Amino acid sequence: MTQERSVAVIVNPAAGKGRAKRYAEQVQAAMPFAEVCFTERPGHATELAKAAAERGVEIAAALGGDGTVRETAAGLFGSNTALGVLPLGSGNDFARALKIPLQLDKALDALLNAEFRPIDVGEDADGLFVCMSGVGFASEVTRNAANARLFRGPAAYAYGVVKALLQMRPVPMRLHLDGETREMEALFVLAQNIPYCGGGQLMAPNALINDGKLDVVVVEPVGRLELLRIFPRVYSGRHIEHPACHVFRSSVVRIESEMPMLKLLDGDLIGEAPLDSRIHSQALRAAAPSSS
Repeated sequence: MTQERSVAVIVNPAAGKGRAKRYAEQVQAAMPFAEVCFTERPGHATELAKAAAERGVEIAAALGGDGTVRETAAGLFGSNTALGVLPLGSGNDFARALKIPLQLDKALDALLNAEFRPIDVGEDADGLFVCMSGVGFASEVTRNAANARLFRGPAAYAYGVVKALLQMRPVPMRLHLDGETREMEALFVLAQNIPYCGGGQLMAPNALINDGKLDVVVVEPVGRLELLRIFPRVYSGRHIEHPACHVFRSSVVRIESEMPMLKLLDGDLIGEAPLDSRIHSQALRAAAPSSS
């Protein structure tokens, strides 16, 4: 990428367990022509990205995790400014999907030489998403991990899984998929725009980010021990071979239930069911390595 391209880097100061400021300095040294700005509150990345797009900036790059990427993408939606990613979160699933290196120096090099490619953007009643939306067990894991007082990082996630297993119960749901309605009980449903979730879990191994469809992963009730036995397979994508796991493809996903369910958008808990998601085909440009 030449210096003639204008770049804004939107930094989440809470990312990277306090490393964000140091990494931002590294970014500024590598790209002295870039504008670097820090978020100050939830939703601020959307405001900063929208302002950058209105100024005609060519790339707005999120330095942070998938939540920062989601907020930045929301600010760029409907503009010609491309979404860039410098991954510094705990999950970094969007970067994985675009084959952006997870090491900052390599991610910077990829950004400097990026090509633009169109990607799909999901929209739910409670906001935009670029990775996934979902309800059920995964949402409970996220809530438990966020509320863990004695654990951080992977340990908090493990705690979240154990606590969610102890509280696990199937939920009667109505799934509306491109005009077809299905009544079923499920442990969770994830509508994936990309293959990954949860920091590298290959939840929807065949999902494509530019096909105008969501890969809807439904897991029907199984016992706690069986779920623990299946769980390691999510890192290879082999969980979808289990008879309790189903994958549907749809451009519209609505999930209703009489029971309360937390809603997950790109790893953040945002609102409650009903989940009401749809895909906007190739509605955003992403700055990605040419080999992706």
